[in-house]
Amino acid sequence: KEDDRTRTLKQVAAEKGKSFARIIRRVFFHMLLGSTNSDLLPAVPNCPDGAAFASATDGDGADRFGLSGGNIETGGGVASIAAVKTDFYSAIGRFLQFTNSGGRPVFDESIFDGGFIVYINPANLEVFTEAFYGKMVPSIAGTASQDNSISQKYQIELRPAPEITDNDWFIFLRSVPEGKKPMVWTGARPVVETPFSKETGSDRARDFDVEGNAYDSRWGFGLGLPWAGVKCNN
Repeated sequence: KEDDRTRTLKQVAAEKGKSFARIIRRVFFHMLLGSTNSDLLPAVPNCPDGAAFASATDGDGADRFGLSGGNIETGGGVASIAAVKTDFYSAIGRFLQFTNSGGRPVFDESIFDGGFIVYINPANLEVFTEAFYGKMVPSIAGTASQDNSISQKYQIELRPAPEITDNDWFIFLRSVPEGKKPMVWTGARPVVETPFSKETGSDRARDFDVEGNAYDSRWGFGLGLPWAGVKCNN
């Protein structure tokens, strides 16, 4: 620090705090994708029905939520706007077909009023942007272009996520009633930043001639029943 003429050392150190705050996002995708990461959760938990976040069947092997395919929609790829549009409608239709253990629908059509959040691979950003935000859908088989019913009818929040590296994508209901949210996060202890230096009387700073900021927190993560999330599997 004494030799730093750029005066950026503290700024760089502060970036570590931002990285710490991104742990929550990392765990979200850790659970969503069922990936392996020993730096985060030792193992991704199953949902209360005994299956992973995205699954065609529950832990007993029955159709998840009373629907063949569960909360997985088999997609037609991402090579065209038409394919994305078709898969979108098929996927959101699943939300209205999900039933609870009593055989009753989990949601009614008003659940669509809050809109959707869609996570995609950034490499597919162009086709998804055109599919969800474009005013017109290009012609198919020589027919005239059509108005884009998705952009006219639904609110879509498109979130390119570098954690997704293939052509799969995920649709979430944006306004989900309490008790039906697919993931749980609890901040058991808020983030606390503690600077340590010779000026603060730190033994570590004095003995090792170092200084910096320490961050501490305690969180809890878990999966609920993923009624509000559908994976489009490509």
